[in-house]
Amino acid sequence: MKKLDKVDRARADLKKIVRSAIRLKYSLKADEEINEVLPAAEIRFNAQILRGQLPPEIDIKKALNV
Repeated sequence: MKKLDKVDRARADLKKIVRSAIRLKYSLKADEEINEVLPAAEIRFNAQILRGQLPPEIDIKKALNV
């Protein structure tokens, strides 16, 4: 691998920063959705446990309210 000059290094740094910023944006959006969806999914899970449905079947679409 050849050594990068200052311009190539700056270009690589910029690309890494942009990629990281985009990933962070979607990660934060995912955290927000998880905060909205997970509590209800956990309530349904716990209700199944209380009804004696062990182990409860997990329907991915239902868990996500899709």
